[in-house]
Amino acid sequence: MSRVRTGILALAALPVLAGCPTGSRTENPMKIHGLTIERIEPEHRVVLADGLVIDGDAQLAAALQDARDIREIVVLERMPPVFVVTFADGESRRYRSRRLAP
Repeated sequence: MSRVRTGILALAALPVLAGCPTGSRTENPMKIHGLTIERIEPEHRVVLADGLVIDGDAQLAAALQDARDIREIVVLERMPPVFVVTFADGESRRYRSRRLAP
């Protein structure tokens, strides 16, 4: 019985030991320019803590991971909001958002 329990514990701890995320939400979400980012999905969608999803691109995802690459983020008051991101090189892009489906 002891070997079985040890094997189960080892399997449960394997993702943590390998450095892989376990799929749980982060306890401390990223905060960049007033936005609380819950996660960035592989399709470059940025999920905010307030339930909005920004349909981004590779440039936005990379810039959010390194906050120094973003000069400013402006939120246009529309429903749903449009985010205007000014990158460090001066380029500005608009990104549409939508509510996260329940």
